[in-house]
Amino acid sequence: MPTIEKEKILKEFGAFIREGRLKKGLSQEDVATQVDIKRTYYTLIEEGQRQVYFALALNICNVLDLDIGKFMKQLK
Repeated sequence: MPTIEKEKILKEFGAFIREGRLKKGLSQEDVATQVDIKRTYYTLIEEGQRQVYFALALNICNVLDLDIGKFMKQLK
């Protein structure tokens, strides 16, 4: 099975959560506060410039009512 480029995953995850955040009408600060990280770090995640550990990715998706499994399936 071919590997997926790290940069592609980061960019696509950022776009995935950005879309979810905008649909919920939340600010980056709102999400960052709820998952207990700084807004600047959250911004970098959305921009695909920072890696995110799995537990944090799950927490972000839970706050945004996003299905991380759906995201992972689309990466193929």
